[in-house]
Amino acid sequence: MTKKTAIAVPASSAYGAYELKESAKRNTLEAFVAALAFITVLMLVYVAFISEYRSRESKIELLPPIKGDIRFYPDKPTNPLPKLPSAIYHGISSTAGNPVPVPETLIKGDNDFASINDIGHALPTTGTDNELVSLNSDVNLNNNPVDVSVRESEIPPDTFVAVEKEPYINLDELQRMVVYPKLAIAAGVQGKVIVRVFVNIDGKPLKSIVESSENELLNEAAVKAVLNSVFTPAIQNGKPVGLWVSIPIQFRLK
Repeated sequence: MTKKTAIAVPASSAYGAYELKESAKRNTLEAFVAALAFITVLMLVYVAFISEYRSRESKIELLPPIKGDIRFYPDKPTNPLPKLPSAIYHGISSTAGNPVPVPETLIKGDNDFASINDIGHALPTTGTDNELVSLNSDVNLNNNPVDVSVRESEIPPDTFVAVEKEPYINLDELQRMVVYPKLAIAAGVQGKVIVRVFVNIDGKPLKSIVESSENELLNEAAVKAVLNSVFTPAIQNGKPVGLWVSIPIQFRLK
C-alpha cells in the first residue's frame, strides 16, 4: 500500500484577481460620474452664456427701415468755385486737321496744306499782339541785354550750390590790401573777420555780409578790402556762375 503525501494549500492572499476586478469596476464608475459632472457643468455654463447674450441682444434698439430712395447726394457747395478764364493759346494757326475722305471733284483750286514742321508748332488759335503783351512781364520782347548779375545777387547767402570750382582770390594779396583802422591800432585791437561776399560771373563782388567778427572796429576795413578786389568766378558745368563765398581777413599788430 502506497503512502500518499499531503499537499499544503497556500494561504489565501488579501489581494488577487477578484479584488482587481472589483477595483476596476469601482474606478470606472467613479470616472463616469466625474465625466458626467464635468459635462453637466459645461452645459450649464453654455446655457447661462446663451441666456445672457440673448438678453443683451433684446435690449438693442433697431432703427426703423428706410423707405424710398436711399441714395446719398453730396451737399451743394455754399461758395461755388470762381469761373476760370478760358485758356489763351499763342502761335500760328494750323491748316491741317483730321483727314476726311473727300471726292476729288469737290477739291477746288490749290490748297495750302501745312507741312510737318508747321504742324509741330501749330496751335488751335492764333495769338494777337495784345495777348502777347499780356504775357509775363519778365519776357524780354525787345531783345535788350539783361543784367544777369542783378538776379544772381538775389540768391540767399546760405543757399548751397553745387559747383566744380568756387570763387577764388589770392588771400595773401588780399591781406596786403587791407588798411588797418587807426582807431583799432590805437586801441590795440586784433582779431579775425569773416566776410561772406557774392561774386558774379565776371568775378566782381556785388554784396557782402559779415559772418563773424572778433571786434566791430575791424568790420568796415575787412568789407572794404573784399569789395575792392577782383575774383575768379565760380565754375558750374564749365560756365561761370554767381556764388557766395566766405573770405577770412586777419588783423595782427606788428
